[in-house]
Amino acid sequence: MPIYSQNKWYLVAYTVGLNTSGYKCVESTFKSRNGSFVRRILSLQYKKDRRWATKTIPLNLRIDPCSVLLDVCVSTDLYVWTKAKGQYQLLYYDWNSFVLSDVLQWPLDDLQEWTGANSQYQLLYYSWNSMILSDVLKTPLDKPSCTLWVKARYLDEVKRTATMDYFNVLCKEPLYIGYPSDCPK
Repeated sequence: MPIYSQNKWYLVAYTVGLNTSGYKCVESTFKSRNGSFVRRILSLQYKKDRRWATKTIPLNLRIDPCSVLLDVCVSTDLYVWTKAKGQYQLLYYDWNSFVLSDVLQWPLDDLQEWTGANSQYQLLYYSWNSMILSDVLKTPLDKPSCTLWVKARYLDEVKRTATMDYFNVLCKEPLYIGYPSDCPK
């Protein structure tokens, strides 16, 4: 999974509607891993007093191969009798049993304030050198808002790859920005 990579990830493309911040040089740096939990740092540059300043935001991420979201079509009877919710998280399963929980939500703090981030994203596509993160899909026909992240050695090649093709086809209003040459790598 991409978040387990100890490489830096660089933001090179996103859905047009996500460009409201005036940030540049957005990257994610690996810090540590504990089981399925990963600590990374999100760094971005923003204008402060006519100069570019850097803001770092800690990220605590989890992608567990045994965790998936379970959508439930909640009928009136189901709700009245069980107070069921529309979505649960499958925490664990094997051939004999499974564990469901409420969907896990993480406190966002600085991340929410600085980027408007959601607490949950879908890994729409990934390879060894790139990944596309999107809003959680509600139907298979959705064209979600997305971001495209790549590793350093892939920065100059991403426009000529299947990853970019996937991004352009699967995501709403795709915009390639590249990673600015004046940003640290």
